[in-house]
Amino acid sequence: MVPPQRVPQLATWSDAQLADLLRLRPDLAAPLPGSLATLAERASTSRSLTLALHALDTPRLALLASLADGATGASDAATSPASIADLAARGLVVPDEDAPAGWSPARGLPETLATLRAQDGTLLDPAQATPPLADAPALAESVVDAEAARAATTLLRRLTALADLWTQQPGVTVRTGGVAVREVRRVARALDLDEADVVRLVELAGIGGEVGLREHGDDRAWAPLAPSEVGASREGATGVDRLAGTRRPDEDADDDADDLRWARVVLAWWWSDRAPALAGTVAPDGSRRAPLGDGLDRAWARRLRRRVLEALAAWPAGAAPDAEAVRAHLAWHSPLLPPPLGTVRAVLAEAAMLGLTGAGSLAPTGRALLADPDGPELATALRGLLPASVDRVLLQGDLTAVVPGRPAPAVARLLRLATEIESTGDAVTARFTPASLERAVASGVTARELLADLADLSLTPVPQALEYAVRDAERRQGGLRAGPASSYLRAEDPVALLGLVEADELGLLLLAPTVAVSTLPAAHLATLLGGMGRPVVVEGPGGQVLDLHRPPPARQPRWLAPGRGAGTAVGQRDTTALVAALRESEELIAARGDAADVAGALRAAVAGRQEVEIEIVASDGARSRRLVRPLRLSGGSLVARDLTREADVTVALHRVASVDQR
Repeated sequence: MVPPQRVPQLATWSDAQLADLLRLRPDLAAPLPGSLATLAERASTSRSLTLALHALDTPRLALLASLADGATGASDAATSPASIADLAARGLVVPDEDAPAGWSPARGLPETLATLRAQDGTLLDPAQATPPLADAPALAESVVDAEAARAATTLLRRLTALADLWTQQPGVTVRTGGVAVREVRRVARALDLDEADVVRLVELAGIGGEVGLREHGDDRAWAPLAPSEVGASREGATGVDRLAGTRRPDEDADDDADDLRWARVVLAWWWSDRAPALAGTVAPDGSRRAPLGDGLDRAWARRLRRRVLEALAAWPAGAAPDAEAVRAHLAWHSPLLPPPLGTVRAVLAEAAMLGLTGAGSLAPTGRALLADPDGPELATALRGLLPASVDRVLLQGDLTAVVPGRPAPAVARLLRLATEIESTGDAVTARFTPASLERAVASGVTARELLADLADLSLTPVPQALEYAVRDAERRQGGLRAGPASSYLRAEDPVALLGLVEADELGLLLLAPTVAVSTLPAAHLATLLGGMGRPVVVEGPGGQVLDLHRPPPARQPRWLAPGRGAGTAVGQRDTTALVAALRESEELIAARGDAADVAGALRAAVAGRQEVEIEIVASDGARSRRLVRPLRLSGGSLVARDLTREADVTVALHRVASVDQR
């Protein structure tokens, strides 16, 4: 026998109980209903009940199904006070002395469960009281730590290599702004990666603010971003940056560069709604989704990341379960909405690339992220895994350089500037080539400066062959210098020009006594000079006088900034404010003397085919009254016949402030 269905008596609930309900079922607060009666009505809709059932694990779902069927044989584990209390807190069961188990399903649940049964055929085995933990290879802690550290340092090296590549030739985009297929292939060849890893890498670079989309007129390309262009808008950056204040007085600030940079990328990924694995799939309009392009955001992305890492944490330390085992574990926690195996594999691959796992096992870095994503412990965890950095290099006569360990930032910068990296790992081997030395000289470093840096960092004297190679590179380069300039400024009086060069805001560089160049556009430069009381004539390319106005400032580069939006659950502070607003609304209803149970009055009008007058509150607060005959309540809305207009209308229940009988 199916037991009677009841509506939770929310008017008798405490503020803490209501706050828990809104936290456990956040859809009930979007938008906030106008009364507790409307909240109860919304909680009994099929849509809201389906969302609530999706959040239940296997035992609770099986218990709820047995209560809805009127059964009494649920397992002791399933009918534990904790399970019942959880279902009651979600508004899915209500006390009922006449029911066999002392509890009845909330109104609408049996029908919703029947619909889900018809779709899925089963609600899983209620006897499986604990989540499955399949047998998994057991790895030594040292192996996990070493693999996680290797992955993190490899990621940073690849991010740097990507930035260098896109500095030389920015990343080609498709029409929608994503990275073009041919650009993915170019990066794959340059970095010696497969295309799937390139997609993950460029997505992490975009999410983490390492690269951004630069736009110049109609031209768009992906290129590296400076920290000042990203700013402090990263989610979680504040917590990580607290680590910068924990350095010992004898520590060099550069020593923290790697772990802080890594932690910022990890946190950006953690809070992002993007699903990189969707790159390459076909959108509904037939277009192919591109890395760093539109169409890769999903509301479930950040929640799935947490769930996957939490699943890995359920295994003993050192265990390395495969994707199928992790997916089975997740399916127990949400049997009605298990994640596809492909998405689980994708999250595991991203976690491995970030160094949150090592050889498939959750690493200390991953555990730190789960424990407190807003604290400095994440970067500290990586620092604990990394070997001490090496601040010296061994220069050899065959024009190679060897770093016996992880290069310190100064050593890494020098190798990146003047060598070609041949191998990485426990030691780094690099080679000085004519092309790499010419690249170093072309960057603005003189032969004398480069040789001085090499001497400072080398364990041995600079080999004579290397000294000759550096000086030869400078001679071949010929001392030619090129630089950016948007306009020039010439004057007949050298003294007048010298005075203007001192003004930093003009961006002037003196090339000759009467000629300087500026990084500012000519019109902008002219505007600034006019504001300084120095009007200037603007010339065109042929020397003709132009009448120009200052152009609009260049657009800031766009990057895939993460944020904590609608995809996150309602927090405790939010629910407290929502409950306070509900209580205030209830007081207003009571003060008006209106019936508190708007939904109940409408339901009675539907049953009795009665005409009623309803007061509707618009989104801007404006109130209006309508004479209607309620037809039905469905999905949190009233469908009624407007008797004045002779037309059917649909009104959201939370917009109905009062119901008056005619």
